[in-house]
Amino acid sequence: MARFRFRLERVLSVRRHEEDREKLRFAVAVRNLEEARKNLRATREELRRAVEKGAAVAAARPTIEDLVRDYEYRAALLRREERETKAVEEAQERYEEARRYLIEARKKRRLLERLRERRFEEWREEEIRREQEELDEMGVAGFRRLREEEALVG
Repeated sequence: MARFRFRLERVLSVRRHEEDREKLRFAVAVRNLEEARKNLRATREELRRAVEKGAAVAAARPTIEDLVRDYEYRAALLRREERETKAVEEAQERYEEARRYLIEARKKRRLLERLRERRFEEWREEEIRREQEELDEMGVAGFRRLREEEALVG
């Protein structure tokens, strides 16, 4: 029985490597998006606390310096929140892009694997047919030999 050989095995191997590379790229994008979201949540929480503190400072007869310091701190937090919101949006775009590439790489690999499975089934059916032909020929040859032996004896 001959061994099955898929002509596109190297291409399938390349497709598997491409999918693995895209999986890693996607994992990095997921991690970066989670990190950006975490940073944004922390900044928003810090801003919330600063607003609460600012209200307490305003109720406690603050000096001009206290008010300016509080204002500048909150303004800096708002700028940071803006940067981190943009970072989340960019990370979300990279995540979506990595996800699309992963899906495409997976489709390409699956396509070749299905082709390989079909070719294997075709090869297996052909091997079964050949084996059956060999068995039939052996049966016919055995029958002829038996007939020849009977003719010689009889």
